[in-house]
Amino acid sequence: MKPLGRQNTHVWLAQRMAQVTKTDLVLAMKKAQLNQDDWAAMVEDCRHCDWTEGCKKFLALQIDAPAQVPPDACRNQERFMALRVALEEMDT
Repeated sequence: MKPLGRQNTHVWLAQRMAQVTKTDLVLAMKKAQLNQDDWAAMVEDCRHCDWTEGCKKFLALQIDAPAQVPPDACRNQERFMALRVALEEMDT
């Protein structure tokens, strides 16, 4: 079993992935689409990921033109997309 990544590192990676995919985590919490347990589960999944270095490189390339969709290698890809869709639907 591979050791888990550092929690703080993965909190920041998950927050940055949300940012570059235009997934508003604060709004998701305000609108009850994301709670503390959900966020903790996302960070924990991120900590289990084997793609950490690739993620860091991907995120570093997104400074000028943020991605709209997390890469397939992201363990939280479906969660980020589901949150974005739910928030967009609430705006309509």
